[in-house]
Formats: sequence, structure tokens, C-alpha cells
Amino acid sequence: MRYQCTLFLALALAVAACEDDDPAAPIANSASQAYEIKFEQGAANGWFGGDSRPTFSSRTVGNGCSVLIGASIVLESFSFHFERAFYVAPNTGDTGHAVTLMLNVRDATGVILKTVQLDLPSSYSGGWATWTGIDMNVDAGTTLIFTTYLVGAYDSNQVTSGANGDVAAGYAGGVRYTKESTSDAAMEDWADWNEHPWDTWFWLQGTTR
Repeated sequence: MRYQCTLFLALALAVAACEDDDPAAPIANSASQAYEIKFEQGAANGWFGGDSRPTFSSRTVGNGCSVLIGASIVLESFSFHFERAFYVAPNTGDTGHAVTLMLNVRDATGVILKTVQLDLPSSYSGGWATWTGIDMNVDAGTTLIFTTYLVGAYDSNQVTSGANGDVAAGYAGGVRYTKESTSDAAMEDWADWNEHPWDTWFWLQGTTR
């Protein structure tokens, strides 16, 4: 009888141990969920890219915004919205130009945390331009700043489009930034990225963690 009781107890402990270690057992709140912040209101657009108009000095103009992220996420992609194809100004019937856009993901002080490149073909006609593969862990309550510029806009690819925005500044979680300069290297520098009274359209996507 003692032997049977001991054997039964051993079997019960073994079953309990297997249940505790079962990798298929559900864990509360462990599933990641899609996370996004999307702002697209207002009908304004601001100059973006190069400026080859004969009555203006050459320049490159960048676009940016700050975003308050309300959950701990893996940041996967970020988008800005441009109103139309990239063209040489003044527009003389261009059908579109291929461009390379650099996105700098910055902390709240402007320090660059990650840089991602996006190549848009000449067939791009406006809409969301999305940088993928950011793959960055972000804690809840973090403010990130996203700035972009068109590579070569000052000299080798003087084309432009309009970055869509909202003159009523309807996004409460951040501000718009713009910068005007004369080189790609200067656009990387946080100096002279200034707050703008509008908000800019943006779309942040990731998953919770």
C-alpha cells in the first residue's frame, strides 16, 4: 500500500511539472497588437525638396514632426504624405522624377537614433511615402522627432513636391518642423530645424510589446 501511494504521488508531481512547463500554455496579455498613429486632416501643403526657380536662390527644404507614442512598441514604419509627383519648378509639364528621401528618427533633443532611406520611382504621383524596416523599440510616453529631406535637392536633383499639412494644427501630440538649407549634410544637423505653426500629415505604425 505504501508503495502504491508513493507511486501515485510521484506520477501526480510529474503531471503537474509537465503542465507548468507546457510551452503551449497561454500567458495573459502576451500577444502583440498592431499600433498606429495616423494624422491626415487639413488641405495645406508646404514646399518640400529643391527649388530651381530662376527668381529664387537654390535651396533644399525639409519636412518633419514630433510624435508622442503612448504605448511600448516596436516601431516598424513611418510615412509622410506628399501632394503630387516630384517636378522641376516652375512646373512645365514634367511627368515625375525619381527621388531618394532620407528619414532621420531623432530623440526629443534632436539626436539621430536611426536613419532610413526610401527610393521613390518616377511613377510616384503623390500619396503616402513610407519608410519601412525601422525596427526600433520605443517605450510608452516617448516623444520622437521624424525629419526628412530629398537627397541632392540643392544641386543634383532640384525637384520638388508639397508636404501635406494642416494650418489648424489639429495634432495635439506634437509639432511640425521645417528646415531650409544648402546641402544634404546640413539637413542631417539638428540646428535650424524650426517649429512651424502647421501640423504635417504622418502615419506611424508598429506593434505593442
